[in-house]
Amino acid sequence: MQIEIKHGSPYTPTTQGVIERFNRTFKSKLRRTREFGKLDWKNELKVIIEGYNYCKSRATGYAPIEFFNGSLCIDADNNIFLKTIV
Repeated sequence: MQIEIKHGSPYTPTTQGVIERFNRTFKSKLRRTREFGKLDWKNELKVIIEGYNYCKSRATGYAPIEFFNGSLCIDADNNIFLKTIV
């Protein structure tokens, strides 16, 4: 798994707000997986990120993967996965 550390511009609340909102969502999902006793961190991080990337944002109306790929492609396995995790 490749994780990049990115720093936002100082004194720009609009970009910092987006980052902080993602962090809050990510922490919430991570806490939820811990409540179910899942301890495989590497796998759970991947599951959480994939779930986030395929969920449509209320703010934009699009899933992050749609911006990256230009369309939303979900196969049958991922669709089942999303219903159970997210």
